[in-house]
Amino acid sequence: MSDTNGQNPVEVKMPVNPDGTTNWQVVFDDPERGILTAVGATRSTSQLRAVMVSVAPLLFKRKRDSKTRAAFLARVDAIIDVECGGEFEVAQARLSDILRAEKKHRIEKADIYSKNKAAGQALERRRQSGSGFIAGLFDNPVRLAIGMVGALLLLTALGAVVVFLGSSPEPDATAENTEAPLAAKSAAKPAEKQAPAVAPSKAAPTPQQTPPMLMLALKPLPFRFGPANKQRIVTLVALIELPSEDEADQERLCAVAPLVQEAVTFAVRNALESGRDFSSGLADEVAATVRRDLLRRSNPPKLGAVQLRDVRSVPSGVLLAAYKGCEPVMVEQPDQS
Repeated sequence: MSDTNGQNPVEVKMPVNPDGTTNWQVVFDDPERGILTAVGATRSTSQLRAVMVSVAPLLFKRKRDSKTRAAFLARVDAIIDVECGGEFEVAQARLSDILRAEKKHRIEKADIYSKNKAAGQALERRRQSGSGFIAGLFDNPVRLAIGMVGALLLLTALGAVVVFLGSSPEPDATAENTEAPLAAKSAAKPAEKQAPAVAPSKAAPTPQQTPPMLMLALKPLPFRFGPANKQRIVTLVALIELPSEDEADQERLCAVAPLVQEAVTFAVRNALESGRDFSSGLADEVAATVRRDLLRRSNPPKLGAVQLRDVRSVPSGVLLAAYKGCEPVMVEQPDQS
């Protein structure tokens, strides 16, 4: 399929949807040849690395994608060797999370492309239908003559209707005479006592939807929770509120990103040593601890909200930004009502 660096991919026929877009659901989830199936079947880091080398040409198969393929494989090596310390299960879980996010992202893009294409085709059909009728009318002299005669007859008929409506008789004077006494009687009646106005009942307040927040997504960190015989890997992503879109603010916060990662790691390990299992409450506690510790440092950075979330609970766009490392992204906030 490719050389060891994934730089010379062989053309692979991808499964397609009826609308012509790539069927990414099959590409990733096919039980025999799917990307996630292949990654899940690996049993060592060497197998995992080999599978990812084969995956790169499937995801980045255009000729101009050579640099992107190389960057993707370099990122895979960094995840396996550095971020996961060569631990196979941790690396396998991390890469599976990345691929699931990539699958969702590509399915969404294909759906948008398909809808835009269908809308464009419908517009083109309507345009051609209208222009075809007009062109046919002018191309055929007989049709043109019939059309002009029909238009003149229609205008003549409309003129006759207007003249008829303009010559309608005067309104009956007796009607005015009968209406006048009624109006006088109505005026002579004493004014009825009006019912007191009722204050409108207060409607139940509608819950305010929390707007999304501009945040920096840091690289996810995997942790093992639970007893030794039933351990599960939970990958957490730290999110830092970005006070503005100013690049200087982003650079200052990215400069302290390693401190945030270090503080998250220590806080979670302390929780693990005390026997606690993962929960959203624990994630909130760790995030609050990290923020408090950073603000205690000398010359602390300007920090907004700090959040810690399970990667399985964040949208694909946020997850992709996180794996790039310290990327700004709009993050939907949980409903506080």
